[in-house]
Amino acid sequence: MRATLKVIVGALVAVLLVGGAGATAATLITGKQVKDSSLTGADIKDRSLTAKDFKGSVTGPRGAAGPAGPAGPAGPTGPAGPAGPAPTVAVASVDGADVPAAPGATSVVATVDCPAGHMATGGGGITETEVSTLTDSYPRMTGQTPTGWTVIYRNTTATADTVFATAICVRMG
Repeated sequence: MRATLKVIVGALVAVLLVGGAGATAATLITGKQVKDSSLTGADIKDRSLTAKDFKGSVTGPRGAAGPAGPAGPAGPTGPAGPAGPAPTVAVASVDGADVPAAPGATSVVATVDCPAGHMATGGGGITETEVSTLTDSYPRMTGQTPTGWTVIYRNTTATADTVFATAICVRMG
């Protein structure tokens, strides 16, 4: 029995030494106790580290920019901007001079000019006795700007008439 007891005690001592040695080593060395940059590749077991172990600590040269992605959806409509200043508009209704339309007259021309700085936006003509017929009505142009109005009447009756042109003129400022 002594031999068996010696074997058992020897085995127990061996187990305690081996098991305790690992536990003792684990408690003796921690990551805080390892000096920065003291471990080299030779100290690390092959394939024991993964990409997760290097995340954020290992960088290489920046690669070329990739292609642009597709356009994103349109953003929401922004708020309305403040109202702008009200335009300054001056409107003038002007009548031209009376022009006699004798009986049988085939082309009686009446004109009117807008005030300086205004432009014509419309116009027409008026007869005093309503016997003359309006045959034409158009803006008077100075270059590309309508600056007045022209009307043409015909009086095919035996009654004299008087006609005149009228214009609506505006000045934007």
